[in-house]
Amino acid sequence: MKSTYSICKVAVTNVVYDTESDGVVHDVNELKLPTEFNLELEGDNDIETEIADVISDVTGWCVSSFNYEIV
Repeated sequence: MKSTYSICKVAVTNVVYDTESDGVVHDVNELKLPTEFNLELEGDNDIETEIADVISDVTGWCVSSFNYEIV
Protein backbone atom coordinates (compact mmCIF):
# COMPACT_ATOMS: atom_id res chain seq x y z
CA MET A 1 0.00 0.00 0.00
CA LYS A 2 1.34 3.41 -0.96
CA SER A 3 1.24 6.20 1.61
CA THR A 4 0.95 9.93 1.04
CA TYR A 5 1.90 12.56 3.61
CA SER A 6 2.40 16.28 4.22
CA ILE A 7 5.34 16.51 6.68
CA CYS A 8 6.82 13.56 8.51
CA LYS A 9 9.97 12.19 10.09
CA VAL A 10 11.04 8.79 8.85
CA ALA A 11 13.55 6.27 10.18
CA VAL A 12 14.92 4.31 7.23
CA THR A 13 16.83 1.04 7.79
CA ASN A 14 18.24 -1.87 5.81
CA VAL A 15 18.95 0.21 2.71
CA VAL A 16 20.11 -1.96 -0.19
CA TYR A 17 21.71 -0.24 -3.15
CA ASP A 18 21.94 -1.10 -6.83
CA THR A 19 25.72 -0.82 -7.12
CA GLU A 20 26.06 -2.03 -10.69
CA SER A 21 27.57 0.55 -13.02
CA ASP A 22 28.61 -0.14 -16.61
CA GLY A 23 28.43 -3.89 -16.01
CA VAL A 24 30.61 -3.75 -12.89
CA VAL A 25 29.13 -4.54 -9.47
CA HIS A 26 30.82 -2.37 -6.86
CA ASP A 27 31.37 -3.60 -3.29
CA VAL A 28 28.99 -1.79 -0.93
CA ASN A 29 31.52 -2.04 1.90
CA GLU A 30 34.21 -0.36 -0.20
CA LEU A 31 31.78 2.38 -1.17
CA LYS A 32 30.93 2.90 2.52
CA LEU A 33 27.27 3.55 1.75
CA PRO A 34 25.03 4.18 4.75
CA THR A 35 22.29 1.66 5.46
CA GLU A 36 20.29 3.86 7.86
CA PHE A 37 18.88 7.38 7.58
CA ASN A 38 16.70 9.69 9.64
CA LEU A 39 14.83 11.88 7.20
CA GLU A 40 12.32 14.69 7.42
CA LEU A 41 10.14 14.65 4.34
CA GLU A 42 7.68 17.24 3.13
CA GLY A 43 5.22 16.87 0.30
CA ASP A 44 2.33 14.85 -1.01
CA ASN A 45 4.23 12.45 -3.28
CA ASP A 46 4.40 8.74 -2.60
CA ILE A 47 6.50 8.40 0.56
CA GLU A 48 8.45 5.36 -0.69
CA THR A 49 9.41 7.14 -3.90
CA GLU A 50 10.42 10.24 -1.95
CA ILE A 51 12.62 8.21 0.41
CA ALA A 52 14.37 6.48 -2.50
CA ASP A 53 14.86 9.82 -4.29
CA VAL A 54 16.38 11.51 -1.22
CA ILE A 55 18.75 8.62 -0.52
CA SER A 56 19.78 8.50 -4.17
CA ASP A 57 20.38 12.27 -4.19
CA VAL A 58 22.53 12.01 -1.04
CA THR A 59 24.58 8.95 -2.02
CA GLY A 60 24.59 9.09 -5.82
CA TRP A 61 23.41 5.45 -6.02
CA CYS A 62 19.99 3.98 -6.83
CA VAL A 63 18.19 2.19 -4.02
CA SER A 64 16.91 -1.36 -4.49
CA SER A 65 15.02 -1.72 -1.21
CA PHE A 66 14.67 -0.41 2.34
CA ASN A 67 12.45 -0.52 5.41
CA TYR A 68 10.95 2.57 6.99
CA GLU A 69 8.94 3.68 9.96
CA ILE A 70 7.22 7.02 10.43
CA VAL A 71 8.37 8.40 13.79
